Formats: sequence, C-alpha cells, structure tokens
Amino acid sequence: QIAPAYVTTPPHTHLKARNVLGEALIAPGREAPADEEGKMRASLIEQIHSLEARFATDDQKYICGTASPTAADFTLYAILERLVGNTGDSDMGAGAPWLWNETQSPRLQAWHAAMLEAHPIVFKSKA
Repeated sequence: QIAPAYVTTPPHTHLKARNVLGEALIAPGREAPADEEGKMRASLIEQIHSLEARFATDDQKYICGTASPTAADFTLYAILERLVGNTGDSDMGAGAPWLWNETQSPRLQAWHAAMLEAHPIVFKSKA
C-alpha cells in the first residue's frame, strides 16, 4: 500500500509533490481523495511500462543503450531500489513491493538485478 502524502509528510512537502506531480495525482488540501492511492499506483505502473520500453532488446545493458552505465542508470537504480528493493544494507524495505508483480517488465527487472549485483548500495558499512 502507498502511504498517502498527507499522512507521512508535512504540508509543505504535500504542496511540493502536487506542484511536481500535478493535481491529478495529489489533490489540493490536506485530505486525500479516496482514489488518490489508485491514481498513484496507476501512474507508477505506467512509468514502469515506459521504462521497460527503453530497453530495445534483452541484450541492452543500460537504459540509454550505452556501453557503460550513465547518470540516468544510477538515478533510476536508486529510485527503483527504494520502490522495489531493500535499499542495500540499510534494510529500509520496499516502498512499493507490489510493483514488479503488477507490471510486465522483464527487461527492466533484469537490468535492476544486474545493477544491484554490480553496484550494491552500501550505507552501514561505508568506509
């Protein structure tokens, strides 16, 4: 389940989120409409499908089709790790653990697994 923005964040953060995501996803005021979670889920699924489409073949290793990872890969990796991963050794847990199950995204999932193996996120054991 996605936590409504008004429950976990101060009002100014809710306003910032609405400014970025628009009123279609984040309603004005402090009370979230009943369909806000459904809209957020649908938006995340749509974005995962868009990202999956960035991989032209099963052999494409990086999001931009480059020979090595770019800033886009590391940014996306961090976001996905927070949504569906365990955020490295911090054990924060997934923010949207249902996301992989609700999307058909084998290339994106394989890319995420490869990034996790090659570039594990380390918080607690930092040097």
